[in-house]
Amino acid sequence: MEIELQRYYQVKKYLEKIGYPSESILFEYNISSAKRIDIVVKKENGVFIAIEVKEPQSVNFETITDIEYHPLTRKIQRESQEVAAEYFILTNGINYLWMKTGYGGRPEKIDEVPFSEFTVIKHTENEFISIILSHIYEFLRNFPITGNHLYDLSLVLFTKLKKETDENFDIREIFQSLFSQSQIIQQYTRKYSSQDILNQAIERLDTINLSTNKLIVLEYIDNLFLRNSNELSVPRWLSDFMMKILTPLPNDNIIDLFARNGSITSSVYLNNNEKVTSYYTNQNDYYWIKIHQLLFLGKEVEIIFEPLLLNGRTDFLIENLANDILIIPPFNQKISGAYESELFHYGIKDSTCIFIETALKAVREDGKVIVIVSDSFLSSSPLLKAREYFLRESFIESIISLPQDTFKPYSLVKTSLVTFVKSREQINQQTFYAAIQESPKEYLSDSTKSEQLNKILINYKKFKINENFTKSKDGFVVEELDVENLHFSKYLFTDNIYDNNLSKGFIYIPLKNLAIDIFRGSALISDDINGEIPYIGPAAIRKMRIIKDSFSYTSKNITPKKVLKIDTHDILVNAIGPNRGKAAIVSQEFNNLAINRHIIGIKANQNLVIPEYLAIILNSKIVQEQFYDQSSGSVIPSLNLKSFEQLIIPIPNFDVQEKTVKEFNSITVEYNNTINKLAEIESKLNNAFNNLGKEEDKI
Repeated sequence: MEIELQRYYQVKKYLEKIGYPSESILFEYNISSAKRIDIVVKKENGVFIAIEVKEPQSVNFETITDIEYHPLTRKIQRESQEVAAEYFILTNGINYLWMKTGYGGRPEKIDEVPFSEFTVIKHTENEFISIILSHIYEFLRNFPITGNHLYDLSLVLFTKLKKETDENFDIREIFQSLFSQSQIIQQYTRKYSSQDILNQAIERLDTINLSTNKLIVLEYIDNLFLRNSNELSVPRWLSDFMMKILTPLPNDNIIDLFARNGSITSSVYLNNNEKVTSYYTNQNDYYWIKIHQLLFLGKEVEIIFEPLLLNGRTDFLIENLANDILIIPPFNQKISGAYESELFHYGIKDSTCIFIETALKAVREDGKVIVIVSDSFLSSSPLLKAREYFLRESFIESIISLPQDTFKPYSLVKTSLVTFVKSREQINQQTFYAAIQESPKEYLSDSTKSEQLNKILINYKKFKINENFTKSKDGFVVEELDVENLHFSKYLFTDNIYDNNLSKGFIYIPLKNLAIDIFRGSALISDDINGEIPYIGPAAIRKMRIIKDSFSYTSKNITPKKVLKIDTHDILVNAIGPNRGKAAIVSQEFNNLAINRHIIGIKANQNLVIPEYLAIILNSKIVQEQFYDQSSGSVIPSLNLKSFEQLIIPIPNFDVQEKTVKEFNSITVEYNNTINKLAEIESKLNNAFNNLGKEEDKI
């Protein structure tokens, strides 16, 4: 390692002498898992120079006369082409042979290219620091310390911040800690020591000060986790929004129950609160939380490792100690040891419920628990007892519906932000409702910079001081909650707050009152090889279409004794996946077919609603938003029968229903004619292409 580093320093010194900044020079750059370039010079997001370094005795530059065909020059040319480098160099640390690909595609010798001859792109300070941090992360991917790239970067950034904030810090402390935890990787023969790699990484950061650029570093870390972590990452806008809803006093004791990489903790600091206790369940998060402390406090404070929290063990929390607790729990966590929980003994093993129960015990009277819940928590029958328990022990101050993609790509489950206030005083307690309709497109460390988030926060503040505001999706007040259904969409419609774009002749009626029956299909098993009995599954249901070519098939010997069959004018709704909620009407052609468990059928009460109209309105934006709100499942979102009962449907009189159906059918005929005409034109065009060159010569 020492000899190779000496040679690297020789090349680095040479490049710096002709103007290249040190942070752009990377040692051993990965092309693939098995190939590396000795040294590269990077600029922006690409490689501009690829460099092959040889031992002085292994190459005689005076004998390299056939540059176009020499194996060494061809090798570095191929590597440079793989990374789209403009120039490539062969060197022994003393001599430098500069080349580029010539017009004939072969290496061509050129004069030395100083940095000043490149088209220099000036970077903002934000871009400059982000590029350096990206270079460090890339370097650690090539030369891992522990094998976990994110963890390795946390080691480097923590070490750099400790050097900035503590002049007595000794880097050897890091390695003593790592060796004691057996975290240094041993699974392959290492060419370089971990300390060499860490020192190299720290040296590359010498040109910047992380502490004075904390917001830039914070943005880089947040974006890094969104791109590279397989675990749930909390968007910065959301962690800040949670703090602004919480509005703690400066000296309040706050608990971050699942600190993860420290994003919630740092939002506490950003909102001028320093008294936060962070609990974490994964050792890989340790240095990330410490980094946030050093960035915003300039010092370390105690954080608490509690892996048993994931099993429901919460007896370590002292009751009535905290003012506020923030919880973004892991979704679908299995609970096995919540022996201190009342809900657990009632048979409720939902992890979110257990964590909320624990938090309510840990906060003081009038203390707040703000938590992200899946929307199934708000209305599912199995969790009714839990909701009743929470409304005995507390009142719900706010429920804010979050966008579908809030935790994408980790999960597409629909979620809401709920604020509980610990209190047995249940008299005249109101609840603030709102919906964040779209995730902010830009990175925001201050959620008030988003117009829609700021509107909600302004309305929330007015709600807190009993000041009137215009009811809308950005905020309205509910006087009394129905514990069976706490969904935003239920109160949006029952309180007549939807965008005033519906005629006054519409009334909102629950779907269960419009249907004679709402039913799920049979447990049919697909037989792709010998299946001869067609049935309708989710692949065949799209918006107002039943696609015959997408039917599934089963066999008689694996078909249940009782199979539910559909009738003409039944409405079929896709209950799973990205097309959940899409509805279609059953025509005479599909009468008496079977449907599987992923299809929900509806028999309309034709005294109240025309079936075709009901199918159309189920596909409308108004109802589709409710379907998304009612979805459950963190991996594959789905709908259940209970969620259909909660739907609120806007219904006009029969004249308007008939007119809507007639207009829709007219548009459908026009659409189908257009599709058929397009298919005809495409066929003619393909025939014209196929017949080119086959025509008889015409004179």
